[in-house]
Amino acid sequence: MDCQDDVNAKRFTDILESFDLKQRVCAGTHRNGHTLDLFINKSDDNMLNNIKVYDPNISDHLAVTCDVSIRKPQFRKEVIFYRKLRSLDMESFLSDVADCPLVINPSSDLDHLVQHDALANSFADYFIDKIDHIHATLIEKNSAQGNDANEVTLGNYVECNSVFSDFINVSYEDIKGLALRSINKSCVLDPLPAVVMKEYFNLLTPVLTNI
Repeated sequence: MDCQDDVNAKRFTDILESFDLKQRVCAGTHRNGHTLDLFINKSDDNMLNNIKVYDPNISDHLAVTCDVSIRKPQFRKEVIFYRKLRSLDMESFLSDVADCPLVINPSSDLDHLVQHDALANSFADYFIDKIDHIHATLIEKNSAQGNDANEVTLGNYVECNSVFSDFINVSYEDIKGLALRSINKSCVLDPLPAVVMKEYFNLLTPVLTNI
């Protein structure tokens, strides 16, 4: 940075000026006398003061120090909620689960829990947005290749004749396999940690299978 005739140094200085930045170290920071270690901040910022360069005799680079005028962030108090799983009385927990209506008297019809119109609209909106994104990408690609942006070709089109005509009910073994293969990770949205769910899977599986 100290060589005004150096092309790269001048180019770097021009870049700093274009972003309204300024290099604050004016002395050489290397034993050969060149300025290689820099302090950079906004041109009108007085954050860096009392910049000093000295040789601690541990490297070919000198040490550069300064006083930074910044305000200490205000201390904030936060309330953290967490579940004490280690102190959980598992016998009481299992008893509560076994006695809950979901286990004792499971509902055979959960249709009232679903808002069909909202679910259908959400499902349709997802795929409409997905198709619009794919179509826009194809148009952009066509335009970049010099083709007519409005003419989107699909190349070798393969017709899909697959149809979902029926579905097989999920079995106990299906649920068990998925659960046991899952990673023991949980988040605050999970009603039950994965570790606890796996340990007492036999009690919970009938409920999960009937959903």
